[in-house]
Amino acid sequence: MTALTLTLSAAPDFDLDLAGVSPNGLQGLKADKVRRHRVPYGRRVVALGDFFEIDGSPDSGEIEIRNATAKLTRVGAGLAGGTIIVKGSTGNACGSEMRGGALRIQGSAGDYLGAAMRGGLIEVSGSVGAFAGGGLPGTTLGMKNGTMLIGGDAGDRLGDRMRRGLVVVSGAAGAYAGCNMLAGTLVLLGATGAGLGSGMRRGSILLAREPEMLLPTFTSTGTFNLAILPVLTRHLVSLKRSLKAKLEGFTEARRVVGDAACGGMGELLIAAPAAARRTRK
Repeated sequence: MTALTLTLSAAPDFDLDLAGVSPNGLQGLKADKVRRHRVPYGRRVVALGDFFEIDGSPDSGEIEIRNATAKLTRVGAGLAGGTIIVKGSTGNACGSEMRGGALRIQGSAGDYLGAAMRGGLIEVSGSVGAFAGGGLPGTTLGMKNGTMLIGGDAGDRLGDRMRRGLVVVSGAAGAYAGCNMLAGTLVLLGATGAGLGSGMRRGSILLAREPEMLLPTFTSTGTFNLAILPVLTRHLVSLKRSLKAKLEGFTEARRVVGDAACGGMGELLIAAPAAARRTRK
């Protein structure tokens, strides 16, 4: 059974909300019914067939979206199972409130990627906007579980109010990464912006590079060989082999605790100098 393929054939002028376009949401539908499936488009509702050429079956458990643009929003939002592959870039809130399955974006994504997700895997080859792994507007918690792999850069407030889960950023992270973290793990392999870990109560932020500035409410406790680092490295490499070169030297870390203004039980694990040199290769 071949995957359901949606090829964008008409460029949308407004945001096209694809939250309901998932293996579960379309399961059991024939091709003609998939074409008639209604999705929000700006202030209107339109049929999928108005914008996409459609082939294959949703019962395969896999959907492939081709020629994607930033006007395609909420791709994979609420996904519970199966796989969505996107060839191209997407707009905001993709993978938000995911519960399972996999969303693989071969391009970049907008703001609120994986916001409030509760499970599953999101992999983006390019860069993402602000609030990735954070909370949706009006909510009090960010990402609650799941895994997010970002191949490029991440915008401001990565992991804002994050409750649980794992986020890996191969590129740079913007300002206030890990802001207000409650738990979970961020792995940042590039440069970081201002306000790193501001307001974090618990959780771990692993850094391959020394931050340019740390908040005064963080305190260094020394450099350690931590048993968890090789274990985490093996897990990350099992998810994405290309991370091996950047992580192979991550065996010794300087531990910095904070934010003291919020209880001080979070931690930054910064690759020790010898390890840091290897992670930059």
